[in-house]
Amino acid sequence: MKTQGTKLSMYVNNLFTTCDDMETALSQAAIIAGGADNAAAVHTAVHMVLNTAIKLHQADMAKANAPLIELINARVAAAVNKLRAEIEGQIETAVEDYDHGSVIQSWLENNFDLEGALSGLSVRINFD
Repeated sequence: MKTQGTKLSMYVNNLFTTCDDMETALSQAAIIAGGADNAAAVHTAVHMVLNTAIKLHQADMAKANAPLIELINARVAAAVNKLRAEIEGQIETAVEDYDHGSVIQSWLENNFDLEGALSGLSVRINFD
């Protein structure tokens, strides 16, 4: 029988009830088992106690792990914020270092035909 590393949640059976506390589960199990003359009643009692124990264990573990989860979440958030700031800084530097004028000039020289754009255009200049 494997005991180390076994997840209790694999033993939860939703065909059977789960009580709010162990006292209720054990009391109900005793009532069921006391009047039982068949295996199904005993299985019901056993699974009800098991479901309740697992639920309570999971709640205890969640409560015990809450500070650790909070610490992990804080560290992940800090790392994400640091990484975000670094990336934003790199983007800002790249944008500042980018020679926009040269790129625009090159594009205009290669893609814009001034003569064609002004062809057939008449311009009138008045000096007052």
